[in-house]
Amino acid sequence: MAYNMNEDDDDWDSDDLEEDEDESDDYDEDPELDDDEEDTPRPNRYIHPEERAAREDAARSRRLIWSLFKVCLSVVLIGGVCFYLFVPSGKSTLQNLFSGKTETIAPIVQQAKQKIKTAYSRLKGDKGAEKPATKPMLGRRPTPVKERPAPVAKPAAEPVAKPALAPAEAPVAARPEVRPVEKPLPRVKPASGRQFNLSGAGDLPDLQTAMKTNPALKEALLKDKSVYTLERLWELESFVQKFVLMWAETDSVQVVENKVKMPYATFVRRTMTELLPFTTFKTIGLTPSYDINYVKESPTEAIGKFYQALSPVLAEQTTEKGIETLRPVVRFMKYRCGRDKECSESLEMMIQMLGYDDKKDELMK
Repeated sequence: MAYNMNEDDDDWDSDDLEEDEDESDDYDEDPELDDDEEDTPRPNRYIHPEERAAREDAARSRRLIWSLFKVCLSVVLIGGVCFYLFVPSGKSTLQNLFSGKTETIAPIVQQAKQKIKTAYSRLKGDKGAEKPATKPMLGRRPTPVKERPAPVAKPAAEPVAKPALAPAEAPVAARPEVRPVEKPLPRVKPASGRQFNLSGAGDLPDLQTAMKTNPALKEALLKDKSVYTLERLWELESFVQKFVLMWAETDSVQVVENKVKMPYATFVRRTMTELLPFTTFKTIGLTPSYDINYVKESPTEAIGKFYQALSPVLAEQTTEKGIETLRPVVRFMKYRCGRDKECSESLEMMIQMLGYDDKKDELMK
């Protein structure tokens, strides 16, 4: 509208006024329909600028929330895929999460949906949105516990007395046969002097002293000299056992143990160790000695002579007799070797060369 500043105000008319009011009017038609309303034609209406700004803010907020929801959903899906592919226990964890834990997750999902609906209603301006009356209970519902009736006490049963067994019927526990562990013989210095003698022990005097009161001991010792040969060496241990009983003037093994203050088998082994160098070993070329070594030859020389003498004898004997023939020789050499490792290895090699390698552990006990 143009007017001359020099003209009077009286030149204004009603048409000019209406034109000014139209130009200064701030009302405008709503360019967008509400997302939630149906797209049906309606008469044009004018919206106040403040109301229009509020609706635009609400629409912008809804778009922002929807964008954030899509972003969060994408992050969760990508994280789940990465967890499933790259974490070793991810597969089993997801399977448990989506299969065995559905009852636990369902209340949480329902609560999240309700919160989203409430927030969405508030953004729309619906102040009368319903609120959940009660919060959903997480996890499984508690199972009602049924009261059990009190147990009825049963009368105690009277103990039944077992009939006592008669002495003849009493069970006798069979005792396993325990074979005493044979320990290495202690080194005992033989009786003094340059004559053959066998050492005593405890209350049992040495052989020379015992023969003064019991001359029959000498006759029993020399009556059958063939028992000292290699061919009958497997009988020597039983011969010495009988001789020790005669020496102690008893028929009881327990009495002998009480006199010598040691196990009967140990004293028999010690007696054989002192007897063999002056009988059997002397016949195969070893020199008896009156010191604690019993023979003057070194262990290596003694093992060599034993091998040469025993090879033809063991070839004619059975395995059982061969073991009993080797046993006194092995025991003597174990005593002679002591803690010498090289000597023990030479003894084991001799047993192997004689063909008794599978019986080595039994012989070396």
